[in-house]
Order: sequence, then C-alpha cells, then structure tokens
Amino acid sequence: AKDAEIETTRGAAVEAVDVDRLRDSIKRSFDEILDEVTQAYGDQTMSPERIPERLLEEVQTRINEARNSLYGEVNRMSEQNRRLQHDIEFLMEEKNNLSLLQEISRAINSELNMNKLISKILDMVIEVMQAERGFLILKDKKGKLVVRVARNIDHDSVKKPEFKVSFSIAKRVVKTGEPILTSNAQEDERFKDKISVHDLKLKSVLCVPFMLKEKILGAAYVDNRFVSGLFGERDLEMLNAFCNQAAIALENARLYEENLDKQKVVENLNRQLRQKVNTQQVELAKVKSVLEDSQKQLGLKYDYSKIIGKSRPMQEVLKLLDRVIDTQIPILIQGESGTGKELIARAIHYNGPNRGKPFAAENVAALPDTLLESELFGYKRGAFTGADRDKKGLFEIANGGTLFLDEVAEMSENMQKKLLRVLQEGEIRPVGGKQYIKVKVRIVSATNKDLKTRMEKGEFREDLYYRLNVVTVNLPPLRDRPEDVPLLVNHFLTKISEETGRPRLEIPPDVMRLLERYKWPGNVRELENEINRLAALSDRVVSVDSLSQNLRMLQEPGVPVEGDTHWRARTLKEIERETIIRTLRATGGNKVEAARTLGIDRTTLYNKMHRYGIEE
Repeated sequence: AKDAEIETTRGAAVEAVDVDRLRDSIKRSFDEILDEVTQAYGDQTMSPERIPERLLEEVQTRINEARNSLYGEVNRMSEQNRRLQHDIEFLMEEKNNLSLLQEISRAINSELNMNKLISKILDMVIEVMQAERGFLILKDKKGKLVVRVARNIDHDSVKKPEFKVSFSIAKRVVKTGEPILTSNAQEDERFKDKISVHDLKLKSVLCVPFMLKEKILGAAYVDNRFVSGLFGERDLEMLNAFCNQAAIALENARLYEENLDKQKVVENLNRQLRQKVNTQQVELAKVKSVLEDSQKQLGLKYDYSKIIGKSRPMQEVLKLLDRVIDTQIPILIQGESGTGKELIARAIHYNGPNRGKPFAAENVAALPDTLLESELFGYKRGAFTGADRDKKGLFEIANGGTLFLDEVAEMSENMQKKLLRVLQEGEIRPVGGKQYIKVKVRIVSATNKDLKTRMEKGEFREDLYYRLNVVTVNLPPLRDRPEDVPLLVNHFLTKISEETGRPRLEIPPDVMRLLERYKWPGNVRELENEINRLAALSDRVVSVDSLSQNLRMLQEPGVPVEGDTHWRARTLKEIERETIIRTLRATGGNKVEAARTLGIDRTTLYNKMHRYGIEE
C-alpha cells in the first residue's frame, strides 16, 4: 500500500512540471496579441517604423504579463514539487519504519530467548535511527535501574554499560513517565548539573519510558556523542513503537521461560512422586507383611492397623476387642486423655457388623444440656428460637450404626435419665416433637474418669452405668508402654511427610532415648504434638535443642528419671559447672547471653568460670 502511495505521489510531481503545458500557455498568450493586432489593422503589412507606439506598448505589456504569469506558474510548480518531494521522503521513511516493525515482528515470532531478542531489535533501531548506541534499562526486583541490554552501531554489546549511559536521564523518564528528546544534552538547561551527561560528552539523546500494561518497567535509551540534533519527533514515535513491540516480546519470552521452569518443576515433582510412590509401595508391603505376621502371632481376626502398638498392654486390648467387636453389646472405653479412645471406638465400628452404616461421635462434656439434647435427639421446626427447620439428631443419623459418646461421666443427671430411657426403649423424641422415632444404635462410650467410683459416690446413675458398661476396655497410658514410642514416632513422621511432601525427618538415637524416657502425661496426643512441633522447627535431622523444655530437662545434670540406671548423685558444684558449660555451648560462647540465660550478671559468670576452671 505504501509503495502504491509513493508511485502516485511521484506521478503527481511529474504532472506538476509538465513543460508542454507551459509552452502551450505562452503560445496562447502571443496568439491572443496577434489576433488583436490583426483585428485592428487587418492583414496589411506594416514596417516596424509605422507600427503605432501605443500598440508596441500594448504588446510589451502583454509580453510582460505573459512572462510574469510564466514565472508565477514556474514558482507555484516548484513549490508544489518541493512539497511533493517532501511527501515522497516522508512516505519512504514511513515505509522504512514499517519494514523495521515487520522485521521486529518476525524477530519476536522466531526468537524466544529474551536477551537475544532484545539485542536483535535494538540493533535494528540503532541502524534506522543512525544512533551510536542503544540501551534497554529495566527495574530489578528492588526497583533499582539496571542495564538489561546495551548495543552499539557495530551490532556488538557495550562493555561495562552501566558506565556508558546517563542514569540521570533514565531515572527522570522512569519517574515522570515522559520522554526526553534533546539535540545537545551538554547545552540543555535540564541537564547542566548532571555529571554523567558532561563526562560522557553526550549530544543527541532520546529516552522514552518502557511500559507494559500501563506499568513503567524502565526506559529505552539511544544516543550519539558526535552528532547534534540527530533525533526528532519521528524518531521518538519510532522508539515508542520499538518499546511497545519489545514489551510484548519480553512478556512472551517471560511466559515461555516461566512455562519451561514450571514444566521442569512438574517433571521433577513427577519424578519425586514416582520415587516416593515406589518407596511407599515397598514400605507398605513391608508394613503389611509385619502386620500380617503380628496378626498371626496374636491370633487376631480383625484389622487394627491404625492402632499403633506392639506392647503387651496394647496386645491385651486388641485381644479383648477381637472377642467383642462382632457383637452389638455396648462398650465402655476408659483411659486418660490422649490415649486414643475415639480411635478404639472407630476400630470397633469399622471392624464390626455395623461397618457399612453411619458412625457418629459427640463429646457430651462440651455442650450444655439444652444443646446436647437437640444434638442427640434432634428438634422440630419452631421448638425454640432459631429452629427454622427440622433437624435430625445423632441417634437418628447413626441409626443402624454406632454412636460414640465421649466424656460420658460429665453428663448431667437430667441427661443421664433421658439417655437411659432411649437405651431402654430404643426410641427417641426430638425436642419440640410429639412422635417417637424408633432407633437401633450400638453405643460405645468413653471416659477419662473412674466411672464405677463416680457411680458408687452417687454422681452417676447405677442403672445407666450397667447399661453402658457391658464390657470395659481399659487403655494403658503411654508411660506404661514406652516400647511403643518409637513406633508412634515413626508413624507420625511418615504421616507428616505424606501430608507436607517434605522429606521424612530423622530422629537420632539420643533424641529417641529422651522421647522414650519421658512420661508423657498427655499420652499419645502430647507425643503427636511434640513431633508436629519438631517437624516445624527442624530441617532434616532433629536435634536435642529442638525438643520441648520438659524433654530437654531429662538431659540436665542432676535431674533423675525414674528407671534411669545411668544416673548418679552429683554435688551442687558439679551440677553448676556442667550447667555453665552447657549454657556457653548453647549460646555459642556469648557470655552476655549466657549470663542472661543463667539469671546472673556477667561478672558473676566470669568468677564462676575462673573458679571451676572453665576456659574462655
């Protein structure tokens, strides 16, 4: 289209200087004069002397007018030709610019390496604009301007570009968002105080903001140190067009590289996942084999794989469960908090005859009577404020299955009475309802109290006690089965690794010994919390220093632990000396910090170190 427009303009220029048309115009003027003379004097021949002076003056006037008209026409045509020539040059420049943009577009589509791509585009711009050098200056992650690409007229990279460009000009463009065009930067009032401009002896400089989606990422900068007034408004438009194309190119290349990185991450994760799956399959096969062997050794009928423990107390519990699981009799589970009572209740349900039916659980100590009643028995719409619809209770939800009632010893006398009636009659009546609903539910209850003692003291109904306590399962505290601690620790570490995707933590022997020696008043729940804490605080291998204070105290000198045959009595001086040494080690030899930890001043610490012969 541009080529056709240029040819049309050239044709107009040729037409504007048509010589034949000028000659015909002059001839017509003289013919008009001769016609007038002929009309005035006829065809008679006259010598020059006889021609009247008036007629000669008329002829001269006509000749002068024709000449002036000719000169005017020539001047008009010259001006028109000059304008047309300017239009041709403009169109040729436009054509070159469009060709450059096409070249840039082709480069964008053929090159996905960002540095190579920007270098190629910058070389094109420098060549077209006759610049000496070109720079692409972008913000880094901290917002500091850095030279991303720097090229010269020879299509080479500029060495040490950070010393070859005026960051003062670039910073001003980035800050204001306005381009800067100067014909001679050294004489420009805006930069008279800028040292970089004078040190670099800059003349022609053009700098425009580099933007993507209306966000300024940096600046594009071209200069020439030898020629003044090299760049104009057309060059500014050209550099802006380059920035628009380069921004798109950068974004495309960034997305491409980002996708490659993501692909590598996914491939790496897939590889790790395959390795992990293979490892887990091997471990699961081993565990399954061990469990099957354990089941055979114990003579157990049911799957207790989620109950971790091989100690004698736990084996006795599992053997008892094996005898009562396939019945519908109520079971009372007694044990301290954190021993895993609900885990046993679930094992009873999912191994028993109700395993295909619902399992529901409720902590009766957590709710007041009114809420507990509506939770257990349900309610009808309008039974109380906020009851805008019917709601099924847990008895109805668990119908045909198992209902686990935790902390049953904390149930009020009124609720004990209502629960007893349900167990006796096998039916419930929702709060606010009039009709009874038949239910058949296996009751598994639990308590951390001695329910028989509470019954004997009159704090728990005797008839309800015997309804709930057909078979009692007593769970041993963790302190009575220390040999199960390593099994539980390994179970929790594997669980954390699977949930987080992180490598499995390693527990050194000295840490494991402390875990086994600790009495765990919070039982398995406290142990699980400790392992979760260690997983959060440790990188790969758990150190003693990562343990909770109660566990670390087992290492403190002079602190006896029941059953620890290695402990011996020590003097206070021995204990104090060893405590100071351990504290100095823990603080990396920082005596100020060690003194603060020990609760003494620094002078006292120095005196004790000297007294006990502790080297600095």
